[in-house]
Amino acid sequence: MKIGNVLRPRLSIGIRGLSLMSAAVLSFAAGSQAQRRCDLAVNTTPGVGADTACLDLIALNGGGTPIQTASNATRISNQGMTLCKNAFGTQTTGGVADIVYVYDNSGSMGLGGGAWINPANGDTVFYQSTTGCPAGSGAGGANTNGTITIPVWNAAGLATTPTTMPRLISNTGCTSWSGDPYNARGRAFRLGITSQSTLSPLSTAGIMSFNNAVNNSQRPLVLNAANTATVLNSIAAVSGGGTLYQPPLDSSKNWLLNTAITGANRTKAVIFLSDGRPTDTTGTGNYLNILQNNYRSPPLPAGLMPPIYGIFLGKDTVGSGRLKKLSDTTGGQFHLIPPNRPDSLSSVVASIVGNIIVASAPRTVTITNTTVNQTSVSDTLAFDTAGNLSLTLDSIIALRQGTNNFRVTVTNTDGSVKVYTFSIKADGPAATTSTGDLTCYDPPTLQLRDNGGIVTAYTANAASYTVRLVRNAGDSLASVTVSAITKDSMPPIGPGDNESLTLALNNTSGNTATFQANTPFNGQSQSPANNGTLEADANGTVILSWTHPRDSREFAVDTVQGYKIPVLNGVVEITRKLPVSGGSPPLGPITSPVVVLTGPGCLYNCNGPAELAARDSLIPAFQLTTRSPFNFSVYIYDHLGQYVNKAVGGVDSAQWEAARLATGTDSVVSELKILPVSHDGRAFGTGVYILKATIQTLTLNRINAGVETRVFSAKRRFINRFGYVHP
Repeated sequence: MKIGNVLRPRLSIGIRGLSLMSAAVLSFAAGSQAQRRCDLAVNTTPGVGADTACLDLIALNGGGTPIQTASNATRISNQGMTLCKNAFGTQTTGGVADIVYVYDNSGSMGLGGGAWINPANGDTVFYQSTTGCPAGSGAGGANTNGTITIPVWNAAGLATTPTTMPRLISNTGCTSWSGDPYNARGRAFRLGITSQSTLSPLSTAGIMSFNNAVNNSQRPLVLNAANTATVLNSIAAVSGGGTLYQPPLDSSKNWLLNTAITGANRTKAVIFLSDGRPTDTTGTGNYLNILQNNYRSPPLPAGLMPPIYGIFLGKDTVGSGRLKKLSDTTGGQFHLIPPNRPDSLSSVVASIVGNIIVASAPRTVTITNTTVNQTSVSDTLAFDTAGNLSLTLDSIIALRQGTNNFRVTVTNTDGSVKVYTFSIKADGPAATTSTGDLTCYDPPTLQLRDNGGIVTAYTANAASYTVRLVRNAGDSLASVTVSAITKDSMPPIGPGDNESLTLALNNTSGNTATFQANTPFNGQSQSPANNGTLEADANGTVILSWTHPRDSREFAVDTVQGYKIPVLNGVVEITRKLPVSGGSPPLGPITSPVVVLTGPGCLYNCNGPAELAARDSLIPAFQLTTRSPFNFSVYIYDHLGQYVNKAVGGVDSAQWEAARLATGTDSVVSELKILPVSHDGRAFGTGVYILKATIQTLTLNRINAGVETRVFSAKRRFINRFGYVHP
């Protein structure tokens, strides 16, 4: 007799599998376990160059070159997507604006006289000269005491350099305040024009500076990439000369009302920045005459002066009232910015641009993989410094291996909608490491754990186990749902328990996220129920499985068997006792031609006449040795193969176990006796007969020498001849 320990191997894999796996499936699982799974960041455009830091929806739209990626890229990441700005230009008339940017380059905007720090509150006042300032109040007859250094923007508004100036001891009588000591106006207009090009690429922008005349002028251009650069390159914030408002206002009005330059039926505006000290305030040269349509000959084209958005940059004097009047009269807005707050200038310009454009910017972006029917919606939207749209999605989008077709729907703030299509082919060589557009992770692992670590075989008693899932932290899952089922080990083998376990995010470390939860367990339940406790029979199977809710190619399975148990093979041994027999048939009718006897007694067909006849030692008999209860089917034929009789029956567990205990062995030896009676009740005649029998033992768990033992089912088919001599 061979007795061994059986424990089917634990299976914990990072690929999807069924609860009942064939050898072929398990082989596939083992081979695929090492393959990594990758997230695709959609930030480049095929055919444009790998250095393109955005996805060009227009270039890809309607059949453009597909995005090629690895076959193990299973999803689009919901983080860090960037879409090129050309897909988000304002498409409606209401969002298109013509803006002229005007900035003061007169001498009063510069810096040279010095700075005075108020000892009471620390405020700093800057002067472009020392006109009116007291002399000789400092040590050695000077009006200064040391220096002060501040960062000053260059003329193009691209960078700052430290600038050092005298520190005044007193500012009593000083009158030549600096309008823009940080030279921030060039920087503010640069950012404003860039913002306008992002919000409304179909709009136009022109720019000029002024002092005694108009300088550095660029008439309005449609703000595509090349034209935006042209306008920005015209910025030169310097200082020197007088302050004449009329020339820049005149040029601005001509540009904006000339439909050949800026178009018709569009929003028009002037953003006018100055320290508010115009000198052309009298007679026919009065700058206020710009508000008239015929202040000089020949008259200007018909139409009123467009709205002027005045920005007074400097110490508030009567000049602010003059600039405010321009804004109030034309229906614009007026802003007063102290010279010591250059940081607020850029935000004011950006706010004005937004109000003028009435921007039709993207409100939501919806991305759908129509191949797998999954949709994600933008969570956050923001334009980067290049004007491209950076966004995060509310969830990842799964990729099927092969071709995936996508639809991008952009809904703007004015209600307009734009739709683009593109495709991704996830069929390239599998990636093994992360690259520029792929972030790759090891497969997830799912484990049944206790205080000693990984559970290799569950206990047959009540317990509490921890279910743990370790996966990448590349998306924002707060919890996961694990399916926990059990399979019975006793026939009829079928589903046992079926529980759903919620695992909370336990911790995140680097790129790894761990989810876990404790679950009560009962390893000796014969009747599992969906009651919150995971239940299994003593030698069954526990199967844990998890699949990402939106990416079916990220999953994990853990299979754990019950505790170790000795196993016996339910072997059947069958032999013929006598080649020729001749016992007498029973007296009276019989229900079955087969009687099963053991030394202690009868196990099957134990009625009086049948059992009495079977105990005749000459009755045809076959000896059986079995290690568990059994069923049988017996067919008897004559030497010509003609049917004579049959019997179908079995020995139940109680009868068999009683016989085993009576002998004190792990098996039962019995005799299968063939009563010599045909199916119609006639006694056998002398001759040769053929026996065809099938013996099927049953799977059984029993105590053997104090140890629980599993006996597996065995089947034996037997054909033999025996002779019978009629008495």
